[in-house]
Amino acid sequence: TEASCPECTEGSPQLFSASAQCPPVPVYRQYDYPNEPYDNWCKVLDAKTQQVIGKDTCYDKEGNLKPNHVPYTIKAKGCALTSLAMVMGIYGSEALPDEWNRFMLSGGYTEDARVRWDVPEYIGLASLSFSKTSGDDDTPLQNSLIDPYLKKCMPVIVKVYNPTTGNMHWVVVTGKSGNIYNINDPGYRNRENLQAYSNEIFAIRVYKKTGGCQ
Repeated sequence: TEASCPECTEGSPQLFSASAQCPPVPVYRQYDYPNEPYDNWCKVLDAKTQQVIGKDTCYDKEGNLKPNHVPYTIKAKGCALTSLAMVMGIYGSEALPDEWNRFMLSGGYTEDARVRWDVPEYIGLASLSFSKTSGDDDTPLQNSLIDPYLKKCMPVIVKVYNPTTGNMHWVVVTGKSGNIYNINDPGYRNRENLQAYSNEIFAIRVYKKTGGCQ
């Protein structure tokens, strides 16, 4: 871009370049909440061996914790919740994962203890702009699907396969440097890009600002 100064006797015009910088996405870690009960689901323990034998809702009709039921925590299960809290941080929310969790307990989780991704839209914060899930966890989606959103400074929540636990895991893709997708990982401090997960994604959740310009 060229800029000129009519009143200047020298140094005009000047050539310069400028590029927009995306706002930073807050970084939250699910392991910072080892004692915060997550959703209303519990591990069910064998009364004698104390081994996990299943899962169940935690409380009876009177609101009492059922016998041999141990609540799951944000540390154990809250990667999707924590990823949501991070993305909502650029859309005006200052709520931490535990605050989101307490809010979500009133209808923010499905019957099988999954995050309801449309909750931010109901409170006027942000709406789902794009949502896609692969047909099964053995077939990854094309990473290029998220590129247009990253170019618009829209961080993308993606589901990946965690080789450490053998389970699926949610992280936030915050940008792209060359062919490297940078991430905020709610579960691991030292995992900074999708290469930690073989560059494979199995679900995508993208939010857009409610009202105004993106």
